[in-house]
Amino acid sequence: MSTPKKLSLRYWDTTQSDCLYPEVHDEHLKYKPILNRPNTGICFSGGGTVSAALVPGYLKALEELGLMQYVRYISGVSGGTWGSAPYTEPFDVHHPVDPDCACEEDQRHFGYNQIAKLFNRKIYKKENGKWTSEPKCDSNNLVHVFERSQFDALEKALTDAKAGGGPVIVKGEYTVVENKLLSVEGGWKCNVIWFCVDTSEGFNMQLPPDVRSLIGKKGSELHNFPAICTFRQNKTPCGSYYEIQLTAMQANLLSNQAYWTVKEKQDMFSSLESSGN
Repeated sequence: MSTPKKLSLRYWDTTQSDCLYPEVHDEHLKYKPILNRPNTGICFSGGGTVSAALVPGYLKALEELGLMQYVRYISGVSGGTWGSAPYTEPFDVHHPVDPDCACEEDQRHFGYNQIAKLFNRKIYKKENGKWTSEPKCDSNNLVHVFERSQFDALEKALTDAKAGGGPVIVKGEYTVVENKLLSVEGGWKCNVIWFCVDTSEGFNMQLPPDVRSLIGKKGSELHNFPAICTFRQNKTPCGSYYEIQLTAMQANLLSNQAYWTVKEKQDMFSSLESSGN
């Protein structure tokens, strides 16, 4: 019997304040192409094929604007990794909505809650199959990272952006608060650009009339566009549901709306050329 080979492992404890990230500081793993880039990252959420369709649109627009050269990190979860993978070097997903009765209200409350939690604000909850009319306190919030008082201005800005025809995108500076669970140090500020996948009449009006007429139309494949369900959006010919499959039109429009969003607000991204925060 041969002697088992030993396996040596190295790890970096990122919870420690003196941690030096290996891709920047370790002489053996240092990745040269990112060393001269500012400390800027892009984060993509999960969302199955919905996120996979949106992400290439965002990245394509940023690439055309010449801004990807200023990005050091790209992070993705689930579907968000599919579209971002081509931009990297080789070196939830349990949705809270019942797919059989998912509606636009479900999607919007879910999206609202994800942002509100970051500010430790009240969230909408589903009780006995119905959403509460007003947000309620979340006693189990583990992701509080921004100053609570700054949420109201963000919520108003997003609402105003939608009312103005979109795109629903807002940029702001936020104060970070300590979160020991996530190893986040407080007392500093960062700039955040918030993308919300929501109705943008400015985008819809550019679509061919026959396509535009399908948006919001009951029974059409665009009846809930762009608030498309991550899971079980479309039915099979047998009447059951595809788990995460989108139609070509759904995927195409999601990606193009994401592309339009970045190009419409390209001035908002100019800070990527000089900012390291």
